[in-house]
Amino acid sequence: MQNDLFNIEYDFDRSKLEEGWQIYKDTVEAYADPRFEHWRKDTEKFNAMKKAWGIEDYDDERFQVASFEEFDYGKEICELFEITNAKFKYYQMSPGFVLPFHTDYGMDCSINIMIGVNPAPVMFEESGQTYHYTQALLNVSKKHGVRNGDSERLLFRISINGQSFEEMRANIIRKTLDI
Repeated sequence: MQNDLFNIEYDFDRSKLEEGWQIYKDTVEAYADPRFEHWRKDTEKFNAMKKAWGIEDYDDERFQVASFEEFDYGKEICELFEITNAKFKYYQMSPGFVLPFHTDYGMDCSINIMIGVNPAPVMFEESGQTYHYTQALLNVSKKHGVRNGDSERLLFRISINGQSFEEMRANIIRKTLDI
C-alpha cells in the first residue's frame, strides 16, 4: 500500500464546507511559513528551485490561507475519524501558482477536500508520483508540491498533528467500512 496519498471514499457534506468558506473567506492571508525566509536567504538554492519548477517570480500573495478553530462540521469529521489534534484551514491558490517541494510545517498528515472545480495534482518527490484527487489523506511529512492550472484552487484542510498517516489511514478505512 502506497504511503503518499489515500483517496477517501466518504460523502462529505459539500454544502457545509462551502458555507464554512463563505464564513472564513474574508480572513484569508498570504500563507506564511517561518522556513520561507530562511530558504530565500540561500539565493543560489532558491534560484535553482525556481528554475527547476519554471518559476520566474515567487509571489506569496498568490497562495492564501484562512485558519480557524471553530467549525462544527470540521469537528464532526474529526470525531468520525478519531482525529485528536487538528486545525482547520481553507487554502486558496491563484491560477498558475507553483508550490515547490516541501514538507508541511507543524503537522504529520492532512485531510484535503477540494471545494472548487480545480483539483490541481499533488506531486511527491521521493516516489515521483503525481496524484489527482478530490478528497484524500495526504502524507505531508513527505516532500510534495503543487503546480496549479489555469483556474483558482480552493480546498478545505484538516491539519493533523500527533497521528501518523498510517494511523489515520487505518481509522478512515475502519470508519468508512462501518458506515
